[in-house]
Amino acid sequence: MDKKEREARSFLSDMTLLLSANNFSSLARFSQNRVWFDCLHLNELHYCTILEWLLSPAEGHGLGSFFLRRLLLAAASEAPNLSSLKDEKQADAPNVLTADQIHTLSLDQAITGRETQISKASEEKGRIDLLIVEPQSRVVVVIERKDGATLSNNQLQKYQNWVEKNFEEYRKLFILSDSRQRNHQSEAFNTWIQLDDAWLVAALKEALLPGRLPFSVQEHLEDLLYHFDTDGEYRDPFHRGIESELKEFALEHSEVIKSLSNNTFSTIDSRSALSKWLVEADKSSSYQMRQAVVLAQRHHTLLQNLMAVQSLEAVRDILVNKCSNQNLQFELFANRMNIGTQEMQDLVDKNVVKCWPITLKLFLPNEPRNQLSDAPETSHITPTLEILMDMQSFGDDRYEEAKSLAEKHGLHARRRWASLTEKFAHKDLISPYQIDKLKARITQMVEIADCWITK
Repeated sequence: MDKKEREARSFLSDMTLLLSANNFSSLARFSQNRVWFDCLHLNELHYCTILEWLLSPAEGHGLGSFFLRRLLLAAASEAPNLSSLKDEKQADAPNVLTADQIHTLSLDQAITGRETQISKASEEKGRIDLLIVEPQSRVVVVIERKDGATLSNNQLQKYQNWVEKNFEEYRKLFILSDSRQRNHQSEAFNTWIQLDDAWLVAALKEALLPGRLPFSVQEHLEDLLYHFDTDGEYRDPFHRGIESELKEFALEHSEVIKSLSNNTFSTIDSRSALSKWLVEADKSSSYQMRQAVVLAQRHHTLLQNLMAVQSLEAVRDILVNKCSNQNLQFELFANRMNIGTQEMQDLVDKNVVKCWPITLKLFLPNEPRNQLSDAPETSHITPTLEILMDMQSFGDDRYEEAKSLAEKHGLHARRRWASLTEKFAHKDLISPYQIDKLKARITQMVEIADCWITK
């Protein structure tokens, strides 16, 4: 009996124990997508295409410039944070849009272009993700979409220079759109406004008010809202409460899940199952291997998240001992752990604040392989650390103080959020090196929290 055959039998034995558990059938819904959008694995180009459709007034959604206006208002609300916008008459500042102007401007003739090439010269070569021009109102909007990806060298400044040269008399807005709230550092950030997708979620909810849309358009926008509003009340109740169920199940069956985490079959996804594992199982005429492949593929997402929960539980237990003097509080979810302080939790309990204003988040996302890459056949888990600070929790009168505090700790400060994100080199969360790294970030978070609590 070879190694794969032994692993297949061990996998089937462990899975039999899980399948026989009373609540496993309920958890199986974790692996199911209820909306076709969730099956698409959208990337930056897809998101730009969606935005192009929504932001084009002449498109078939029938809402004219509604989404474009909502985007501009969201950007204008962030503009006071930009040094170059404090005085519109500065010689080096672009002509900018204010909220009052946006409400009254005609935007119905806006032209939206995707992947607009700015130059063929190698040193200035580039393509603007979305360029929106309203010739009558003389407005130009530049959007660079980055869903967690990094900016290339001088990228934003290059786009800005081209726009200012070619649309000199236009009022301008430069927007960096990033759903992941990545900490982007750039010399162009004195004029670029960074937005996440909160504006889009709010606009979709407003557009979906009863009686406003034809049924076919309403269905499309509902799909978009379901996809973008990942934690909102609009999500299907099919998955409601599954985070707590997953955690309880992982704790109850920790020994079995630990055994599965060391088994190669636990990492099989649909692509590797069809292209490699099932083919090998058929060639070997092994019933056990064939059954193991089918079960692994069917429950791939659920198994990955059960193993992630167990990893986070182990990390939490170590941190409780390592950081006992920090009085920490933990929130565990399917693939992430939030870390705050007891003092912040006390404020939440007293309804002083709704949630922790400073949080250390540890993510364990399952990252799908690039189909065109030479990556291994297995999916993998790449831990990511993020310190997130709610700038609004300091109050408008303390914004400059909050910004200074964020920058002191290396966080990128925007009008609403300040953040710092970094990835681990590998997935061994409980190694001494990784634990020390976590402990250092916890100390950093607690120092920021102490300043907030003593405000």
